[in-house]
Amino acid sequence: MESQRLVILSGGLPGRENDYVAWYRDQHLGDIVAIDGVLAGQLCTADPPVAAGGRHVAAVYDIAPDAAGPIFAEIARRRGTPAFPQTDAFNPPVTVFSVARARGPWKPASSVEAQSTHRLIALGVEAETMDLLGDTPGGWRAYSVESVPGRPPSPWSSLSYAAVSPSDPAAFLAQACTRCGASGFAREEDFLGLFRQIAQKSRS
Repeated sequence: MESQRLVILSGGLPGRENDYVAWYRDQHLGDIVAIDGVLAGQLCTADPPVAAGGRHVAAVYDIAPDAAGPIFAEIARRRGTPAFPQTDAFNPPVTVFSVARARGPWKPASSVEAQSTHRLIALGVEAETMDLLGDTPGGWRAYSVESVPGRPPSPWSSLSYAAVSPSDPAAFLAQACTRCGASGFAREEDFLGLFRQIAQKSRS
């Protein structure tokens, strides 16, 4: 069975964004990847930047099938212990958790992801909408968002994820928003963000 993908969107306190990114990159990413069931992780930051206090960090984890519940239980067990250091730069209200199972193959092959600099993440977007971006360079994949045992249900039913390498990130994101908005994507509860990969870790 194919692995699932866990996407965590979060942010640091206004004025502490760099501190939050440094903690996530140097400490927290490795702590999460060390948990049983987590296979690999990527850390990305918003590019172009978002407003202060916004969701400027995206962590993307490949996890074993149906491992989300045990992973979150283990995170809760370790939180606050010396083995799982936290940061006072975290801005809790802006964190989003989504667990998704892939729907269909990459467009094109998944090798695109390893060669790409950015990740375009869209929540609340149906596959038909993402087809409008079919000529966008990169590898698209659609996911069905699933609930996590022990956590509130996700407000989104779908997630789309693309590995891309835009020469002008701001123009690329504006183009994506325009195309998605033209098909009814521009709803307040939806989310579209472009993130530059800054770190990755795999289980040793």
